[in-house]
Amino acid sequence: MGRGPRRARRRRARGLHPGDPAPPDHRPRPPRRVTLIVAYAAGQAVGIGYGFRCTPDYWFGDLRPAITAQARDTDSLAGICELAVRTGWHGQGVGTSIHTALVAALRTQWVSLLAMPGDSPARRLYDHLGYQYAGPYRAGDGPVLDLLLLRTGAATVV
Repeated sequence: MGRGPRRARRRRARGLHPGDPAPPDHRPRPPRRVTLIVAYAAGQAVGIGYGFRCTPDYWFGDLRPAITAQARDTDSLAGICELAVRTGWHGQGVGTSIHTALVAALRTQWVSLLAMPGDSPARRLYDHLGYQYAGPYRAGDGPVLDLLLLRTGAATVV
């Protein structure tokens, strides 16, 4: 069976039919390709990071008008979804190494992520890496997070 009939069944299950326009609150789907970086020490995972290339409309959502024009209008953006280091490994360069490898693998001019507001080891890492505060971000009823933005200077690679 081809992908078409399966996709049509999923659309019908959500109350959509072939040819129907997307609902007004429909957000574009993230790309199916995710880049994952895992840091190991002595055979044990000590940190991970993952992200994907995406569009400004997908990543910034309603905050897009407040984003700097270069990032808002770029076709070279990646969102980092997670960057985590085991507690015993904080301050040893693991987070920086994971981030460096992830940004290199994503190969975009801009990278963005969401962080809890306040002073934390994660936030200090993002500040050290050069991220700039772009605005508050809230998804639904979730907490208000800081949207952070970094210009990488990488060449656009499609």
